[in-house]
Amino acid sequence: MVEELRQPSLVPKRAEADITSEEPHPNDFRMNPAAVNNCDPRYCGRMAVLSNFGTFPTWSPYQGRTMQEAITFRQNNIWSDNRYAGRWAFMPFDTGRQIDSAAWQAAPYGQDLGSTF
Repeated sequence: MVEELRQPSLVPKRAEADITSEEPHPNDFRMNPAAVNNCDPRYCGRMAVLSNFGTFPTWSPYQGRTMQEAITFRQNNIWSDNRYAGRWAFMPFDTGRQIDSAAWQAAPYGQDLGSTF
């Protein structure tokens, strides 16, 4: 039986060889760029659920977008009921995507339902 952790909370729903899930909730996330030395506003205050594009080794079954798709859409990684203060951006799927909270909560991601921004 998995015991629920609090602040921060990452609760595995199930653990299988190639499938894991996390439920980050309920947490307080505060971002003050002035408190981070040399904080470039393009890169500070990001939350992400992503993976790299698979390229190596050539025999790997995890080539291409396999892991990106799994982590973002098929492993039940569900963010919810969090509180965000400050400027936040979200990076789903890969590092080339940066979206706002409305897009993070909308389809196809559906993350952070019940959260406040």
